[in-house]
Amino acid sequence: MTALSAVLDGAIAPGVHRCAIPLGEVRAEVEAAGWTCAYVDGRALAGREAVLLAMGEALGFPSYFTGRSLDALNDCLRDVSSPTVLAWDGWGVLAAADPVGLRGLLTVLADRASAAAPALEVLLLGDGPADVARAL
Repeated sequence: MTALSAVLDGAIAPGVHRCAIPLGEVRAEVEAAGWTCAYVDGRALAGREAVLLAMGEALGFPSYFTGRSLDALNDCLRDVSSPTVLAWDGWGVLAAADPVGLRGLLTVLADRASAAAPALEVLLLGDGPADVARAL
């Protein structure tokens, strides 16, 4: 059993975690558990707003979500209707360009991940600062 399996099975609480599992394996494990896997490729995204828009698209947010506000992200995250893993590849790009913006974004994601059902797990894939989230 991987640590991701433990999250999917409820043995480990969902949250925001750094993850070294390859994306293909993440997707297979998430889908086998009956969860939704939403993917964001942040390697070419310039700035927090671009990342927020990509997250909104990956999570199927309504068209009125513009990516300009963490409050709007928080509101839309409340409408995620099934257990979901948000796999964010290349998050280290935002960490290098806007560390304050990254921390604000991760705070909103962590708050939603710690909320009641349905579960939300955020996986930070790839390189980035170790101090922003625990490793899974």
